[in-house]
Amino acid sequence: MNGSIPESLGKLSELVELYLYSNSWEGILKEAHFINLTRLKALSISTDPIEKPMSLNVAYDWVAPFKLHRLLIRYCRVGPGFWKLIQSQTELLDVTLQNTSISDSMPKEWLSKISSQVQNLDLSYNNFSGRLPLQLKFPKLQSFDLGHNQLEGPLPLWLTNVYYLDFQSNLFSGPIPSNLGQLMPKLRYLDVSENRLNGTIPLSICNTKDMEVISLRNNQLFGEFPQRWSWWSKIRIIDVSHNNLSGNIPSSMGFPSSLKKFK
Repeated sequence: MNGSIPESLGKLSELVELYLYSNSWEGILKEAHFINLTRLKALSISTDPIEKPMSLNVAYDWVAPFKLHRLLIRYCRVGPGFWKLIQSQTELLDVTLQNTSISDSMPKEWLSKISSQVQNLDLSYNNFSGRLPLQLKFPKLQSFDLGHNQLEGPLPLWLTNVYYLDFQSNLFSGPIPSNLGQLMPKLRYLDVSENRLNGTIPLSICNTKDMEVISLRNNQLFGEFPQRWSWWSKIRIIDVSHNNLSGNIPSSMGFPSSLKKFK
């Protein structure tokens, strides 16, 4: 299917889930497209990134008639009223915003007001810049992806329940927090590669006993491997290449049978 989305879509008052992807949609989605979608819980928009650009552009003061649980937008430009719309969605559980042509600092007000119920947050492949707030509360956040942006400053320390953390290809700097293992004991996937992190690899990182994938590639880390990596009985991938690490691989590591890749 291709072409523009008709405004008559907004009259489907019984619609619960709306998926606009895997087709060549184009044009602009406006308030009229959603005017009577009072039961809408899931909205997914994804278009051809090259040939068929699409935009979501609603007024800053527009009040959406729905309360979404899931929102996915890929390769779709969003207008300035979008952040206000997101703030009104207090029941969101899953949010994915990728390649939305945003090139600005991370909207701190939006981050502080996003649904406290959110469990999965993917803001990768945008052009977000600036620093993350030092203090935010996401009590139910489990998966957080900020990869491929231009964010800087220290790694945030307010992600205590996260098991999936992807901050690769940014400008984060400073040391990996020494108490990371205590703050994020549930981590199973950690990717902070392609940043500007320095210092040593903290011993506490070995407290994340369910770790499966860890990538610290291409930073400015130095020192030796921690001596307790054998605690990672489920580890599949370890990549610490392109740093300034020294010393020998610790004999205590033992190369668990689950390990598939070690660089």
